[in-house]
Amino acid sequence: MELSNKRVLSYFIIVSALFSILIGSRFFDFGGLKNLGSNFAYPFLIMQNKISGSISSFSERKKSYKELVCELESYIQECENLKNENVALKATLNYANQTQELVEFSKQYTNLNFHIAQVIQKNFSENSQFFLVSLGSKAGIKLDMAVVYKNFLVGKVSEVYPYWSKVTLVTDKFCKVSSVCETGAKGICEGSGDIKKINLNFVSHLEKINENNVVMSSGEGLIFPQGFSLGKIKDFRLSGLHYVITIEPEIDFSKIDYCYILQRGDISPD
Repeated sequence: MELSNKRVLSYFIIVSALFSILIGSRFFDFGGLKNLGSNFAYPFLIMQNKISGSISSFSERKKSYKELVCELESYIQECENLKNENVALKATLNYANQTQELVEFSKQYTNLNFHIAQVIQKNFSENSQFFLVSLGSKAGIKLDMAVVYKNFLVGKVSEVYPYWSKVTLVTDKFCKVSSVCETGAKGICEGSGDIKKINLNFVSHLEKINENNVVMSSGEGLIFPQGFSLGKIKDFRLSGLHYVITIEPEIDFSKIDYCYILQRGDISPD
C-alpha cells in the first residue's frame, strides 16, 4: 500500500512537470487550446506546489528539531554544571562551618582532649540506636569514651575496631546518663528508642520541675562529662514519689555528620 502511494505521488509530480513545460511551449499557442491545456494542468500545478511546500516545510521542521535538541542538550549540561558547582559550594560552606564550630568548641573546653570523627552510618531503630564513626583503635579510640556534638551529649563508644567504632546514642534504650536539671533536681536520663525523646527518671516529687528546663549531664560516674545538654523538659507528671519526665533533645541526630570523641574524665566548660 505504501509503495502504491509513493508511485501515485511520483506520477503526479511527473505529469504536473510535463504540463508546466507544455504550457510554456508553443504547443499551446493556439488560444482555445492553450486555455484548455491550462485548465487541465491547473490541478496538477496546485498539487506540485503543495508537495514542494510540504517537502520544504518538513526540511525546515527537521532542521528546527535538530536545533532544539542541541539547545536542550546544552541546557542539560549547563544544569549539570550548576549542580556540581552547588555541591562543591555546599561542601566548602560545610567545611567552613565545621572549622568555626571546632574553634568555638576548643575555646569553650580548653582542658579537653578530643578526636573529630565523621559519622559514616546511622541507625535509628527502636531497639538499637547508634552511629558508626570513622575512627577506631588505630586513632586511640577506646570503649566508653563520651561522644558530643557542640555542647550536646550524643552518646558513648560501645564497640571499637581498628578503623571504625560504634557509638551508642543517648536515645538508645540501654543508655543511661546521670543528669541534673537547671533547677538542681537530679535524676537518670534513659533512652526511649526514639531520637526525639529521652526519659528522665528517679526525680523526687520534692524537687522543683518546670517545662523547658534544660537537662545536662551531671558528671557523676566515669563515662559522661559534666555540663553537656541532653535537651529540654517537654512535659512531666507525678507518679508516686517520683516525676515521670519527658525530655526533647535540642539537636536532630539524623543531621549530625561529625562528632567529637572525648578522652575519659570529668570535663566542664571554663
